[in-house]
Amino acid sequence: MIGEKFNHWTVFADAPRDKGGNKRYLCRCDCGTEHMRISYHLKNNSTKQCDECRIKSLCIDYSGFEFGNWKVLKEIKLPKQQGRHYECQCKCGSLKVLGLETLKNGTSTQCMDCAHKKHGLSKTNIYKIWSGIVSRCYNPKVRIYKYYGGRGIKMCDEWRNDFKAFYEDMGERPPEKQLDRINNDGPYEKSNCHWVTAKENNPSNKGTLKDDMPGKRFGKWLVLERVIHKPGHWYYACRCDCGTAKIICGGELRRGNTKQCKQCAHKAHGELYKGWSERRKLINV
Repeated sequence: MIGEKFNHWTVFADAPRDKGGNKRYLCRCDCGTEHMRISYHLKNNSTKQCDECRIKSLCIDYSGFEFGNWKVLKEIKLPKQQGRHYECQCKCGSLKVLGLETLKNGTSTQCMDCAHKKHGLSKTNIYKIWSGIVSRCYNPKVRIYKYYGGRGIKMCDEWRNDFKAFYEDMGERPPEKQLDRINNDGPYEKSNCHWVTAKENNPSNKGTLKDDMPGKRFGKWLVLERVIHKPGHWYYACRCDCGTAKIICGGELRRGNTKQCKQCAHKAHGELYKGWSERRKLINV
């Protein structure tokens, strides 16, 4: 078999047999990688190329793609870092190595020099608001991503690709105001955003969560209605299957910290203990 070619592998020398006694050969992939391969794996096409070539054949080559002002030039291998990295060129000509996820989620769209030259507002409060929206809508690593990008909340392309467009539409942040979406399930865009006070932006005043919980079941609890709101918490009137009524925090219900009233819990525990004791008596007999 020496000198023969099987797909991307070229056999160039004999190798020791494996523990099962299978004949092996030293093979060289087209990329130059050398490995020992079992002869019948080569013949039945179980192995066609090295792992690196196989992964590359399955992955999209992003060379030539554009992400904002960045143009991807070529892939770069960084041994001490996970993920794929590319050498990118900004429209101004500056070069930088960026991670693929950083490009895809819009965390970086241009070099720092262009960001400063474009509007000169990168250290202002309004720019921090804009960058915060981009992060929570497009970066899965952000803690609150699940409440925004995770449930489909996006920023319109005009704003996402150009901070200046966002600034022209919304202006400077008014004193003691917050940026709020009129439709809580809608995107960040000019027609759906306005400045409001912290009190107006409170979910209890917007009614966005009014009908989320009533009618749902959590274990044996049936949620009847919302009765109290304290800062950061909703409380609901609930009824257990046994008829017991209680006011419970919505967070406790969602996390599964309470699934039934104390009477039902004690009854279930008593039945479990009774069954266990009866089984033990049978074993002892």
